[in-house]
Amino acid sequence: MAVSAQLVGTELHLAVDGIFDIELYHEFNNSYKHYLDQAQSVVIDFAKTQRIDSAALGLMLLRCEQFGAEKSNISLINPNPAVMKSLQIAQMQNLFKLQAS
Repeated sequence: MAVSAQLVGTELHLAVDGIFDIELYHEFNNSYKHYLDQAQSVVIDFAKTQRIDSAALGLMLLRCEQFGAEKSNISLINPNPAVMKSLQIAQMQNLFKLQAS
């Protein structure tokens, strides 16, 4: 499984393993939807993500409302330099907390 989800207290941890692209659309959606009512914050861990494409960035933006639109509720952590560059080009730091590894 390329996307995993785990609820830790009230914090939902999502991890993407491999390439985060449109191919993971359904898997990404299915991984978190069961936890939305219980989660007060979301952490997306990119430690094992090789790269992210524009479709995945768009998917994250579309799901921003479901996660909670407040920047303080969503953290993107551990991106490698290539993923970080994509996140910064898309100005994701304006919508989410962005934490390098």
